[in-house]
Amino acid sequence: MRTDSKIMALQQLTQALQALSKSVSNFHVGAVSTDDFKPIEEKIEDIRQILRKQKAHWILVNTKHNAHSVTEGNQDVDNGFEDLHQAVGDLRIANSMVNVCLQSCTINDIVLKDKSPPEIKKQVKECLSRLFILSDKLISLNVSMTKALNEELNLKKECQESLLEHSQFLQTQKALRNARLQDANPEILRNKKKLETKLTKINIMKRLMTNMIATASEMLSQEPFLFEMMLKHRDIINIETIIEMARENASTDSLSHAS
Repeated sequence: MRTDSKIMALQQLTQALQALSKSVSNFHVGAVSTDDFKPIEEKIEDIRQILRKQKAHWILVNTKHNAHSVTEGNQDVDNGFEDLHQAVGDLRIANSMVNVCLQSCTINDIVLKDKSPPEIKKQVKECLSRLFILSDKLISLNVSMTKALNEELNLKKECQESLLEHSQFLQTQKALRNARLQDANPEILRNKKKLETKLTKINIMKRLMTNMIATASEMLSQEPFLFEMMLKHRDIINIETIIEMARENASTDSLSHAS
């Protein structure tokens, strides 16, 4: 009995020594916190995050230092902030690229390697098929949008050219009329120029009134007469509109006299 108990105790001691040896061999040398027991991949990702933050902080501090030390004729402050924004943008793009690469590697391992279950492989392949179809649709939509945008730009260009030609034609016609009027009756031409100057001032005042009323959104909702005033003064006055108003007044007066 004593021999059997000794053998059992020896076996238990051997098992304990093996477990202890395994624990000691897997123990992280120099570990001082729970973070030291993380897997290597998590440690690398944590170090990358810390380096990104430190780099962004260094760029910010360097930019602030340059902004305070700038003197007349030295480095422009705006360049420092532009570099900062550029660096932040590049950092976000790089971070997104790393995430996409990691996701691509994971999908590649799931689809190509034999360790993944068939059900997961099937689901991933279906998702990829839908993703490729959606990507093709988006590419086709982008091509259509690009063509439509180019057509819109061409139409805008043609419209601007037509407006410019029409404006030049109107200016030429106006110059010819003024020349004829100068030869026939210079006094009428001077009165016409005075009238155009007054109309320009009136239109400027109308624009100022409508813009000021439009900015007062709360008063516009509380006072209906402001909205009516804005509608009343939204149109620009010119000589043609004055002639039309005179004709309307004349027809109104004639109808009132006839009645």
